[in-house]
Amino acid sequence: MAQAKNHSVNEAVTIWSDGTRLAGDLWSLPDLAPDARVPGVLLVHGYGGRREQLNSAYARRFAAQGFVVLTFDYRGYGDSDGKLVRVGDRKVESPDEPYETRVQEVREVVDVLDQLEDARSALAFLMGDPRVDADRIAIWGSSMGGGLALATACQFEAIKVLITQVGNVNPQHLLRRHEAGESVPKADLMKTSSESWEGRIAVARGERSPFPPPREFSGSPKQYAIRGALDWDRYRRFDPMRDLDSLQAATLIIDADEEELFDRRDYGAVLYEAIRDRLTASYEIIPGTHYDVYSGDGYRAALTLEMEWLAKHLP
Repeated sequence: MAQAKNHSVNEAVTIWSDGTRLAGDLWSLPDLAPDARVPGVLLVHGYGGRREQLNSAYARRFAAQGFVVLTFDYRGYGDSDGKLVRVGDRKVESPDEPYETRVQEVREVVDVLDQLEDARSALAFLMGDPRVDADRIAIWGSSMGGGLALATACQFEAIKVLITQVGNVNPQHLLRRHEAGESVPKADLMKTSSESWEGRIAVARGERSPFPPPREFSGSPKQYAIRGALDWDRYRRFDPMRDLDSLQAATLIIDADEEELFDRRDYGAVLYEAIRDRLTASYEIIPGTHYDVYSGDGYRAALTLEMEWLAKHLP
């Protein structure tokens, strides 16, 4: 157990998601009583991110406010196990007979539907912590994680606060434009070998691997070293706003005024307009680009807004 400068501590934990072991860190104040019932905060990182990036920048600061905070690595990333796929034929006479086989571990594939399940499993783990009041939960998501956080919050009434920063909350808008042949920001980063029906046929017939090879995410600055290939076929089924009518959380939306990965007017602004009349919601625009929210003035501005929102709406 490690102690941070602001006196919050973390505990390494194991989360199970679809039979896959995920690595997580649970943050809290060191003097939190075993029978305490405090709010919990789940942090959901973005495309190809790792929990270590969340730990120092956000988790220990939110935990210092008195919350129990959970970070985790998606399957195939960081310290989490990856999906296992059998190599070769299954040679066994009886379904109950144990056998040995060779497997391949799939890593650094951005499968948003798998990641959505990982986020839900992490939420369940957090809600099961005996110190956490399972009726007072916040979920925070950044970039791709913003869409995952929104989709999760729409399905669980226990989530009382939603925070999304530079969030990919409306990917269907970009997908519709891309599939209509329009030029869209960073569309090249989303293309994979299985994007077309020809590619999907090849995958279904076993003529091509269903898992795109890992590669650098060229849209990110070098200091973030983001890796991962997007599973396009799975991504185009991802619609965080599909169940928006079920959202009950007090929602803080933070966008960057020079957002370069998408047009924020079609993302955070659309989300805000859809919920502002029935939910407690705020739409904040901070100076800088998508990645400026993670450092310098952009980071400090967003963090201040987020800490104030949690203190006000997750007492």
